[in-house]
Amino acid sequence: MTSFALPAALIAVLAGFIIMIKDGRKKKRTSVNRTMVVLFWIYVTAVVHVTLGTLQFPPDIGSPVRVQLEPFYFLDEWATYRNLYSESFFQNASLTVYNFIMFMPYGFFLAYFKRGFFTSVFVLFFSSLLIETTQLVLSFLGITWIRGFNVDDLIMNTAGGIIVYIITWLVLKIIKMLKRD
Repeated sequence: MTSFALPAALIAVLAGFIIMIKDGRKKKRTSVNRTMVVLFWIYVTAVVHVTLGTLQFPPDIGSPVRVQLEPFYFLDEWATYRNLYSESFFQNASLTVYNFIMFMPYGFFLAYFKRGFFTSVFVLFFSSLLIETTQLVLSFLGITWIRGFNVDDLIMNTAGGIIVYIITWLVLKIIKMLKRD
């Protein structure tokens, strides 16, 4: 039986085109806002690519599934390293930092499109939860390889998005105040 791999980002690109076509029909958007919508979908496509990779068909039954439900487990993991300059420590720390960075643009877009703070926290958390759950389910089904659910990813994604949301909100407020003067 032949198998094929479908990049998950391709699905995001197709969805983005459909949404942008529908968005293009709205006459009240400025060119800056249209550009921001396009940039947002480029970002979404990148996140889908990074988090899901390629989808394998037919599924590879028996793929390993990982579930990590202990908050801040990465700190316990880091404490076990004897050599903080080792490649394995660097890879582990990098993944934590990448998860923190990954939702920073999302926080920017939420603030730019003027979503409320609590709505944004909700959207950030549940978007991260959707990614983690999708990784777990697709890994369990054998459609993606060695993906899983990690509560630390939820925490780091949400925290990164919230911090940039607050910074962007403050910068936009300052710009608005300066324009008034």
